[in-house]
Amino acid sequence: MELFNYTFLRSDVGDFYINAVFHFKYFGFGWLPSLTGIGMQVFIVALICCFLMLAVGLFYRLFSLLCCLGFSYLFLLERSFFLNHWYLIALLSFLLVLMPANTALSLDCWRKPSLRKDRVSIIYLYILLAQIALVYFYSGIAKINGDWLAGEPLRSLLQAQDSPLRALFLGGPLEGWINLLSLFVILLELALAFLLMWKSSRFVAIGLAVAFNALNALLFPVGVFPYLMMVCTCLFLALDKRLLRRFSLNHESGQVIFPGRAVKAILLIYMVIQVLLPLRAHFFALGADRLWAEKGLLFSWHMMTKSKGGEIQYWIESATEKEMQRLMADDFDLTWGQSRKLFRQPDLIWQYGRHLGRKAEAQGRQEVAVYVDAFLHLNGREQQRFVHPHVNLMQLEPSLAKSYWWVIPLEENLGNR
Repeated sequence: MELFNYTFLRSDVGDFYINAVFHFKYFGFGWLPSLTGIGMQVFIVALICCFLMLAVGLFYRLFSLLCCLGFSYLFLLERSFFLNHWYLIALLSFLLVLMPANTALSLDCWRKPSLRKDRVSIIYLYILLAQIALVYFYSGIAKINGDWLAGEPLRSLLQAQDSPLRALFLGGPLEGWINLLSLFVILLELALAFLLMWKSSRFVAIGLAVAFNALNALLFPVGVFPYLMMVCTCLFLALDKRLLRRFSLNHESGQVIFPGRAVKAILLIYMVIQVLLPLRAHFFALGADRLWAEKGLLFSWHMMTKSKGGEIQYWIESATEKEMQRLMADDFDLTWGQSRKLFRQPDLIWQYGRHLGRKAEAQGRQEVAVYVDAFLHLNGREQQRFVHPHVNLMQLEPSLAKSYWWVIPLEENLGNR
């Protein structure tokens, strides 16, 4: 559904994948080969077919692996198109490789009745529930900052939408309640995981989660994410005693599918990573400065915490050219979508600057230096210079462990306006 939507109903896949001649890479994945044009179109259609086979449970083991590898490749191929729900889909597709999700109500059971099992290990259920709980919890943690409590970027994002409900919040009866709504969202996301696990509040929590995600779907163009979270949240219904009988804690009989030692070890490592990875953002900056530089925000479930806009230009200097070459947005060999994301994140600015420098070197220029002048506004603030314009991007070597020292600190807090 998501791939079909972004490929055939929206222009995103075409803009970031099919038509792109340059791909922004994730740290450590620069070696991934790139498909473009007709090759990428064939790959996308094939991947959609694989997900259809996975959905009906036909040759589940094969197609779960193909879906995991194919979608992970697509996700990792373009850094500028990072979406939290694409990341979640990649994680869930990995878990499905390890899980016996075809033991009932699948075409595999019709094709081969011996595959049908009455019960599976409860470990599989707990892993899925823990993953969904972490998404809600860390999304709430990410919103604990002055901007969100001041109603930003919620107010700015609403102003940019053409939703029929927009008038309720802007110039309508709920405009004065945006700050209170922001606080409610934090409390809801922090509490949802615990409320879903508690029997007495489970049905109320599911109702709140469904209503919350439905409102997101109506107000914002966030793709399949709200619908995916609605379905995943309903998995907590399996904790009901009557449904819990489908799962087992022990090897009670040959009818129970229990993970082997290798699978248990993989799942344990997976969960440790999912718990620790979102915490790394808190080691680099605090409050709005974290949203400004975005160091460590990837894979941390920072959803709808920032609204950015700005402009950017590059300057290329070399020993073989008397004047510096100026490149504006119209001169970039990027698609419209890539250009729109470029100026928002320092690692993208550096990657593209390095790309421009290497192109200049390939043209025979010597001692190439690349500088950038970027201006950005964050969550309704006035626009200000984003990075130091006198830093040569060709000499920068960003790392996962170091902050972006070449990013100019944010000058204004919302509370000081």
